[in-house]
Amino acid sequence: DMSECDTSNAVWKNMNQRGVAGVTIAILIGLIVMMAAFAIDIGHALVTRNELQNAADSAALSAGRQLGLTYLGLPPGDQQNMTRDLTSLEQSQIITSGETASYANKASDVANITIAAGEVELGTWDLNAKTFTPTVTRPNAIRVTARRDGAANGPITTFFAGIFGVNSMNVS
Repeated sequence: DMSECDTSNAVWKNMNQRGVAGVTIAILIGLIVMMAAFAIDIGHALVTRNELQNAADSAALSAGRQLGLTYLGLPPGDQQNMTRDLTSLEQSQIITSGETASYANKASDVANITIAAGEVELGTWDLNAKTFTPTVTRPNAIRVTARRDGAANGPITTFFAGIFGVNSMNVS
């Protein structure tokens, strides 16, 4: 009699262990799928950020080139005037050059990146302090921000984060 009871307990114990292992594996698979989905969405955001960086870089380089051409076109006295403000026409030409260059870039599913108003900034760069100060008085630097959000180009859509209620992400 005792040997029969021991056998039945061993069978139940073995079946219970298989059930626990099955539940554990199901939970682990669910966690792995969630982590993979998270990694795909974050990876997409990082790639988009790099593409936006390319758009901002091309805009800044183009605007910086136009700034240099503006200074070269000035008479020698104005070239040496460190307190001269750029005219509104000169500012417009520089900003338009940057915006045009960014438009030739893409980020995620947006083929032509537009720069939001005010995101091409003229200013001065302090090399020692590593600070940018916006100004139109003898600027020597350009700062550009490219973005995918409500202000410009629309946010990027997520692939899997929508399961958790996150359908879009802002990237700049």
